[in-house]
This record gives sequence, structure tokens and C-alpha cells, in this order.
Amino acid sequence: WRAFRFLVPGGPAMPKEITVSATSDGQAQLLADTRFLSESEVSICRWESRKSDRAVIGLTTDPELVSREVHLLDCHFPCFIYLYATAALPDSGDVAALTVLATADEHIVEQLYEGKEALQKLAPSETQLYQYSVVHADRPVLISLSVSSGTASFRASA
Repeated sequence: WRAFRFLVPGGPAMPKEITVSATSDGQAQLLADTRFLSESEVSICRWESRKSDRAVIGLTTDPELVSREVHLLDCHFPCFIYLYATAALPDSGDVAALTVLATADEHIVEQLYEGKEALQKLAPSETQLYQYSVVHADRPVLISLSVSSGTASFRASA
């Protein structure tokens, strides 16, 4: 399984509908939860897609939009959706290429890649808590924080 996370903002920027999808030349499958799970725990994710060349999970922050295909996010916003994706070629079972995309209220959300810088701006009343799990403990990790106004607190532990 490959792990991803998607930030669902709170306040006025909070989306009503979120769709996560995985596309592949093989058979892709997605699992999702609002809790971070280790690789051995992913089978207990609350939401699961069918295996397909385009696996999809629909989520919402609005209880009125819940259906059999659309699940309610019940976290305290802002929060992360943790995604676990896999893809295999149907004939051989070999690992297949995989693309994971998250969209919110029909706007494409920037994909996050390890080693590439990402910028997020918060409204004056918003706060954000980040947690980063180091995948390769043998490699150095560089995390930076800048604040153009207001205050920020930064803590790192190993």
C-alpha cells in the first residue's frame, strides 16, 4: 500500500464534497480514514473502493449529502483524510503504476510530492496542526515554517 493524505480545511474554506480517486493500467483500490493507520492496520479503514482501473471514494462534510456512495467525514476540521492505495496488473499481479487525485467541490487540489515545496495560507481565524510521518528514517528530513503575520509554534521530535 502507498500512503497519502489530503487536508480538509475548516471554516469558510471547508468543502462540502470531496472525491478521491486512483487510476491505473491495472486494478487499483483505495482505502480511506480520518485516522492515520500503519501498513498492517489499513484493513480496518472505514471506507473502501471497489477494485477497478479507476477506484473512487466519495466523502462529504454535509450530513444531508450522505448516501450509499458518499460517506460523512466525522472529524474535527481542519483534519486529514488518510488514503491508502494499491494497484496490480490483472494477469501477473505485478505492481502497476498508480495516480491518486483528490478533488473538493469540483476544484482540483494540488498533489503533494515528497521533496517538493507546498504553500498553504490560512485565514486570520484559522489554525492548522500538521503531523508528518517519516517514511525513510535513514534519510534526512527538512521541514521549514515561515509566518508573514501572526504567530507560529513549531515542534519536532524523533
